[in-house]
Amino acid sequence: MPYYIPEVNNLTLFTKYYKIGNGVLSFDVVAQFDIPQINSFDTVELCIVEGNAAWKYGGNGNGQISISGCELGHTYEVKAIVKDVHGNTSQGVYKVHYCG
Repeated sequence: MPYYIPEVNNLTLFTKYYKIGNGVLSFDVVAQFDIPQINSFDTVELCIVEGNAAWKYGGNGNGQISISGCELGHTYEVKAIVKDVHGNTSQGVYKVHYCG
């Protein structure tokens, strides 16, 4: 039987830049957040989309998740979804991020 799963709190997004060699830069969108205090917490899953494309899985974690391969000058919509040990999920918290 499904039940209410609380959302993450304090979701913030930022761009991380780093050199991968020969002067080439790579860009990550990094999500930081506080997890809800529930006994059945498992993980937070991140999804990302650009424009009208399909949502893509961006990774999972506990407090911070990095999504690699983002393009400078592009705008992404990010959704953080809380998942419990039984597979139930929250509705998700959305934020928009300009990679710049």
